Amino acid sequence: MALAGAYGLLGAKDQGKTKQGKQAAGKVARALRVMRIALKDDKLDVALKAYLTMNISLKTLQALERLCERLSRASSGKLPRKVAGKKRLAVTEALTLMEKYCTSEANNATKGSNFCKLAAVLYGEPDADLHNQCATALRIVRKKRG
Repeated sequence: MALAGAYGLLGAKDQGKTKQGKQAAGKVARALRVMRIALKDDKLDVALKAYLTMNISLKTLQALERLCERLSRASSGKLPRKVAGKKRLAVTEALTLMEKYCTSEANNATKGSNFCKLAAVLYGEPDADLHNQCATALRIVRKKRG
């Protein structure tokens, strides 16, 4: 029962979705592990050990530690890099087409430019705003050219 309450307090469904949340869960897991190991030490005063384990057992501490470990290692769900790769590919293809067929507008990566519109169409979402990716692609091309 105590574990279910702790699970709710941790907001386990929401934890592990951000890098900071996963790092915090990892810190809690390490602290619980240290506490659990310290409570098993024979040199610890019996009265202190009894006082510390009055409201929470070693078994519950171990279960909480495992929960926090699992939260810290959980996948973040949607990985933005996969989407970025598709956007990059669409922008690269759009730049190739613009340089081949419309060189006068190939260097324009402002919002609403033909280059950005073509990249959005190639990406599969005509309303997508890809002007940041287009500007990045142009910077890379300029660096390569010197």
